[in-house]
Parts: sequence; structure tokens; C-alpha cells
Amino acid sequence: MTDTYIAKVPTNIAFLKYWGKSNEREQWPANDSLSMTLDLYTETLVQVWEGPEHCFSFAGLELPPDAPFAQKPLMYLDFLGKNLGFKEKLFIRSHNDFPASCGIASSASGLGALTLSALACWTRSDSFEALEEKGYTRGAIASLARYGSGSACRSFWGGFVRWYRGVSVDQQTVSQIFPATHWALRDRIVILSAERKSLSSTDGHKLAWTSPLFAKRLAVLEERGKRIEDALARKDLSRLGPLLEEEALEMHEVMKQSRPPCVYLGEDTHRFLDTLRKVRQQEHLACYFTLDAGPNVHLIYEEKDSRNVDPLTKGLRYLDVGVGAGPQLSCKQR
Repeated sequence: MTDTYIAKVPTNIAFLKYWGKSNEREQWPANDSLSMTLDLYTETLVQVWEGPEHCFSFAGLELPPDAPFAQKPLMYLDFLGKNLGFKEKLFIRSHNDFPASCGIASSASGLGALTLSALACWTRSDSFEALEEKGYTRGAIASLARYGSGSACRSFWGGFVRWYRGVSVDQQTVSQIFPATHWALRDRIVILSAERKSLSSTDGHKLAWTSPLFAKRLAVLEERGKRIEDALARKDLSRLGPLLEEEALEMHEVMKQSRPPCVYLGEDTHRFLDTLRKVRQQEHLACYFTLDAGPNVHLIYEEKDSRNVDPLTKGLRYLDVGVGAGPQLSCKQR
């Protein structure tokens, strides 16, 4: 047995959405995005092993290389090793503390954790400080993770994070704009379906440019991003909430108008949103929604209003999480 390198990387929920790419090969987004890091994690344990190929296990089940769920991480790991000059094969064990592939950004935490744990193992680094000494700053690791999943780059900081598109592929950057302690927001993720998405986000991104609404969307995002960031700075949910809803619905309308249509929202989603709107109006509930590329609803509200949100989700399955503090790295010696 060799040393085991353990990475815990959080998922995130985008307030200003990442949808569509200007350069697919380089993972260059069509616009800036802004997210809240969540207190939900993928934990990935990695060891060097003597097998002829990488070995990948998820949720306790070893997957063959051609299994649909294993193909993307293994292809990405090969890409990473080839481009960085690492030849050792790895044994990877990974699991989430939330459902995968149903619109809760599991690719962000999953590919982020794979990047961090693999680099730690290959370089024999047990901390971010040790990785930085070997030339892998947090920003550099986030940039590498972007090649596995674009939104993974935002998961390398806690709190509220912005991915700046920049004017070229080489000028995009990611940085924390507010720490996790800035604002005690909650995200109650109402799981209306835990089924695997029929169309992956990767495939959905490719369709964005086919939508007649996409160019119009890009034209308003810079201003909307400023308004979202200003509402976060002021900790003003009455300003932030409507912006989140406008942004989420607009993204899904772009998806719906793509060719072919990319539809993630089902009847249960629309029914729940109708209920939320009615309850919010009747009870003056300070609770707003956003949506990822999936049918599940993220309810955003302040921690002090948690009890007021409870009746809305009674009888439903949900995850109730706060703002995440960012990734963790450790080593268990043999």
C-alpha cells in the first residue's frame, strides 16, 4: 500500500450562470459567472498503484473503464497526466454526500476533487502549501480543473466566487469576491428528481449557440453580474432574489429554444415554483429560487428565515446547506 491523498472539494451553485462556451477545447466560457460555494462535498481518495491503467471506484463500486460514469473522469485523468508529464497510474475512490448527475453541480466537485487528489498524489504533496512549493498554486489547480468541468474552477474557494471570462482564453481568472463568513445565506435544494440527466451539461453547452435567445442573453449579462455582485455586497436579498430568478429562468429559456431543445425542467419543477410564488406573496416569505441544469430547485434565503421555509418543503426530499468554506487536502500515510 502507498500513501493515500484525500481531497474534499465542494460543489457550488451559480447565481450568474455559466452556459455556453466561446472555445470548447480550451473551456473558455461565453460569459463571466458568479457562484456561491456550498457545504456539500465530493471526497476523493487516491493512491499510486501498479495496474496497467487507472482504476476508478465511485460510491464503493469499482467501475470498468467503459462505464458511462467512469469515462469522463478517466479521460480527464489521462489528459492531466499527459499534459503535466506524470506517468504513474492511480487508484481512485470517490463518493459524494449528495446525489450525482441531477443538477447539483456534481461535476464541479467531482472533477475538482479528482484534480486536487491526483496532483497531490503525483507530487507527494499533503497540503496546498506543499503543492504551491512545487509550482501548483490554487489558481493554477483551478485552471486545470476547468478542463475537466468548467464550473469546477469556482469550487476552489469558499464563499462567493467569480469566474472572469477575460478577453482571451489565457486571460480568464477565478477569485473569491466575498468569504464564506460574509453572509449567512442558506440553499435548500429541493430534490424533485434524483434521476441521472437525460442530457449532460457538457452536451447542453454545445447547443447554447443554436438558440435564437443566446446572443440577447449575452448582451445583458455584464450589467446583471454587476447588480448581483452589488446585492451580495449589500447583503440585500430583496434585490438579489429577483435577479437570481430572472437569471435562472432566462438560462432555461435559452435551453428550451436550442436546436434540438434542451429541457431539464419537468412538471414537478413548474408546480413547485408556482407554489413558492403563491406562498411568498401570501406569507411575505423572503425566499427565492435559482436552478441549475436539472429539475431540482435551489431555495435561497437567510439563515434566520429557515423556520419560515419549512412549511414550503414539508413532505419533500431536500438538502439544507449553507455557504461552504472551500476545499480540503490531507494525506493518510501507509
